[in-house]
Amino acid sequence: MIFITHDLSLLTELADEIVVMYAGVLVERATARELYEAPRHPYTLGLLNSFPPMHGEHTELTGIPGSPPDLAHLPTGCSFHPRCPFAMTRCANETPPLVEIEGSGRSVACWLHVGDAGVTVPVELSRVGTSIASPFEGVTEVSS
Repeated sequence: MIFITHDLSLLTELADEIVVMYAGVLVERATARELYEAPRHPYTLGLLNSFPPMHGEHTELTGIPGSPPDLAHLPTGCSFHPRCPFAMTRCANETPPLVEIEGSGRSVACWLHVGDAGVTVPVELSRVGTSIASPFEGVTEVSS
């Protein structure tokens, strides 16, 4: 089944794996748990901060600044760079490839995660866990 929404807190209740797209391009792919607890793309982080969690404490919603791009006239480089709080010069000039990160099978299209020397990944996009209430708390995975 394919379920399309901007509400990732709802999607984590329904899906095992989530694919995030921005301006028609895949920008992140991960299990629901990985994506919810430790997003790697700035757009994914923005989506998570735009909707209240389904469980736990209510948190302040911050949204994503700016407006989505005109799909007929996309910006050069990464389409998200005009709205991205972590954008670098390279983001405006080159489109990042979708790369596997952390040897886990999850993928992200962001220059912050290509392993370039001198690029520091912001803590918001490198954390292992999260301070927001996870719908996965108390859930144990069963393998068959």
